[in-house]
Amino acid sequence: MGQIHDPVNVLFAELDDESWARFFFDAGVFFWSTVQSPTLPDSNETHQYSLRDLGCSGTVEAADLVESFDAARLRIHFADGRVLELNNSQDRSWLGQVKN
Repeated sequence: MGQIHDPVNVLFAELDDESWARFFFDAGVFFWSTVQSPTLPDSNETHQYSLRDLGCSGTVEAADLVESFDAARLRIHFADGRVLELNNSQDRSWLGQVKN
């Protein structure tokens, strides 16, 4: 098995109406859309994908996106004080620490 290239590639969040929000970065550009359910690309010998439940739930109070020339960060702020971060730099993405 190879090295992990991006610990996180896409972030899905379930919405109250049972649809899902899909957040991701591609070449440092932020995208989001609404989808019916989380989906994975097909795994193959070179690439493997998995879904991971982050255990975050509750009301989202705010979200902010900070972008610079070579990096970006999406922060999702929950009503209970937790903050979830999706980071991207040099076309690599990772999940920031879920803060309480």
